[in-house]
Amino acid sequence: MRRNALLVLFAALVIVHGSAEAADYSGRARVIDGDTISIRNQRIRIAAIDACERDQTGLKDGKLWRCGVAARSYLGK
Repeated sequence: MRRNALLVLFAALVIVHGSAEAADYSGRARVIDGDTISIRNQRIRIAAIDACERDQTGLKDGKLWRCGVAARSYLGK
């Protein structure tokens, strides 16, 4: 089972890497949400992760949790 999971992960990384063109960006990064940054008005989405969107909420310990704000804050660190 673990071997199959590793093969799927490897295949996904090869597909993502092969389909994206490399680009050079420099400047101060601004965090948009948990998986997106902006450099000089160019939005850059981090591949192969799934993070909460900025306005997304969920439940944590039975209470409303602003997971999108938490994800954005974590990426900004």
